[in-house]
Amino acid sequence: MPMYQYHCPSCGVHFDAVASLAERTKPQECGCGKMGNRVFDAPGAAAPGIWPMVSELALAVDPSQVGEANARAKRHGVGVEYRPDGAAVIADRKARKQLLKLEGFHDRRGGYGD
Repeated sequence: MPMYQYHCPSCGVHFDAVASLAERTKPQECGCGKMGNRVFDAPGAAAPGIWPMVSELALAVDPSQVGEANARAKRHGVGVEYRPDGAAVIADRKARKQLLKLEGFHDRRGGYGD
């Protein structure tokens, strides 16, 4: 079954849950015990020119690695800050390009001239 992202309005947490196609739009239980609603946009995606950009998936780190990731980014002069939940907050296009290079990623569908 596919995995979908949900948001709990009670505690503010974004979480993933496995749901059948028939159940995908129904609220799912969050870790706090309340029900979360499905998120219908692409998490971490932003249109070009909308900065800062938040990456909650591809460029994110495990919450236990946030300190190390922030230190590494600072050491390499990359304009990114990792939130306590591990999401990468990228300052601008230049920082995005630097971060992709540092992590060995290439956005083949970026199309932003990067």
